[in-house]
Formats: sequence, C-alpha cells, structure tokens
Amino acid sequence: MELVRQWLESVRLGEYADMFLKQGYDDPIVIGELHDKDLCELGIKLPGHRKRILIHGKRFDADKFQASLDAAAKATATRPLSIFRKPGDSLPSLPGVTQSASSSDNDGEISIQNEGTSVIRKMPISSFTTASEVVSNFVDDVKPVKADANSVWALYEVFEMPPVERRLEDGERVLAAKTKWPKTEGCRFLFREIARETLGVSDATKMGKLDKRGGRHKNWKTRFFALNDTTLDYFKQQKDDNNLGAFVFVNHLVYTVRYYKKAPRPTMCFCLRPYEENKPVWAEGDDKVVFDDFDNGCKFMCANTAEDRANWVASILARQEQLRMSGQVYGTADLPMPESFEHDD
Repeated sequence: MELVRQWLESVRLGEYADMFLKQGYDDPIVIGELHDKDLCELGIKLPGHRKRILIHGKRFDADKFQASLDAAAKATATRPLSIFRKPGDSLPSLPGVTQSASSSDNDGEISIQNEGTSVIRKMPISSFTTASEVVSNFVDDVKPVKADANSVWALYEVFEMPPVERRLEDGERVLAAKTKWPKTEGCRFLFREIARETLGVSDATKMGKLDKRGGRHKNWKTRFFALNDTTLDYFKQQKDDNNLGAFVFVNHLVYTVRYYKKAPRPTMCFCLRPYEENKPVWAEGDDKVVFDDFDNGCKFMCANTAEDRANWVASILARQEQLRMSGQVYGTADLPMPESFEHDD
C-alpha cells in the first residue's frame, strides 16, 4: 500500500490514500487498470481529480517509480545541500543566480513533475532563474537516466485546460512564465526527455501548406503559409503579392495543442495566443469558461505531420528571439502592434 500512497502523493492527491486502502486498492498493479466508474465507486467526487488519476495511471510503471524513489532517497542521503528544500529550510542560492538581501520578495518555489516517473519535486528559484538553469539543476540533483543517449532534457508547461503545452525557451524566466498560467487544475511544469528531431528546425524563410481555422465562421481551409517579419502570411495556393490574411506572432505565445477534435488532424495543431505584460493571458473561470476563451481567442493551424508542426513552431520562436535581441518591442508608440486579418473567412 505504501507505494500506492506515495504515487497518489506524487500526483498531489494523497488525500485519497486511505480511501484506496479501505476499498482494497492496495496493490500498485491496480493503478494502471482503473476506470472512471471505479473512482466514482471509491467516492472520488471531483471530475478533475478522477481525470488526473486516470491520466497519470496510464503512464504508471511500478518498477520505474520505485527506482526513482530509491534514487531520490540515495541522493538526499549523500548530498551535503540540496537545491530542493523542505519546510523550514532556508532558501539556498542557485547556480547562476545572484541574490540580495531584498530579493526574497521575488523568490518562489515551483513543483516539477518528472514525466518518466510521475514523481513531483519542489525547487526554490528566484525571479531571475531561467528554464535552462532549472533543467540543469534538476538533472544534477535527481540524476535521471535517458532512454536515448541522443535525446535532450527540456522543461515544459502543461495545462489540462486548455489542452495545450509549451516548451520553455532556454533563457525564459520560469516564474514569469508561471504568471501567465490559467487558474485551472492540472497546470504544471514537466521535466521531459525529448528526441532532438522533435525540437524542430528553424527556417527564416519557412513556407508550406497548413490548414487554418477561420476566426468568424471557424471553418478549416488549406492555405499556403509564409513566415514574414512579424506575421504568418497566407495565400490560396502559393506565395504571391495578394495574401488572403496574416496571423501576427509578436507578443504571442506559441502553444502545441495536444488534442483539438474540431481540427482535420486533431493531434497536429498549434496555436498563437496574444498576451500583454502584467495582464492575465487566460480568462478566469471554470473549465468551460477557459475552453471557450481558448477556442475563441487563439489562432489555430494544423500541420500534416508532427515534424512539420515542430518546424513551424521552431521557426516562429527563432524569429521572435531575433526581434527581442534586436531590441524591437512592439506595442509602443514607436512600434505599434501589427494586426492580424483574414479576407477569406
């Protein structure tokens, strides 16, 4: 039963451990065999909690989970000072982060879930800590083992609602990213092993066909897209002087959509979501409110393959980084925001 309890705690649902025990669910093998009906009969009334158990239960591997617990215990026993803190511990300095006596107001703690084991670890960070520093510190402390020597470690933000995720860029400040999260259950940082080819290859002159969803009628049409300075311009057949529309990507977040059933290929979508500094990115409310905001407030495109989607996302991100490095800040008096438009909707 102890392993079942530890697994429930790892997915932040430890309050159900006694419930599992009383109903005889004390063998780890049951975790991957649970159904929604079983959880309802157990007395788990919140749909979001049942959904979380089912999602993580399908990924559960008892041997890997136990190995991760053993490795964590060993690391805790041998390291002189961990960057992960327990309640009451002082906040240690992180490599590459300069802290001052007045920096405590900008410090915080994040929880990071290891996708390979589902184990959740806490990490104290400052407002200046970047995604690459978090990944480096997590690797140093947890010492995860790669399934593929050629893969890379990355930090993702993953939301259950809306159903999107995003890989944080190396220089991106992690606490700043968290301020843009929706206020829904299941939002988390995920430490993930990914194949290099899934990172995508950026192309400053990226062109090709995508299906795009209209903003007004929300119908899908195949269009020829071309990466421009601040927009994704699209045309009917191929690039010419008469673009039918343009999707702005400056001051936008680029999300991979895990599943969008309205799309021609529901698992091949990505979307652009506008944001303003110091303002909420997503509407506040329950899952329905947030999904409606996602459905109505994003620009959706659908690629033919996962590789092509990764290449489009990489190309947009590379262009956004070029604009930042050049000091071009849009939405100011000197550089007003370009506008998206659609003439074929």
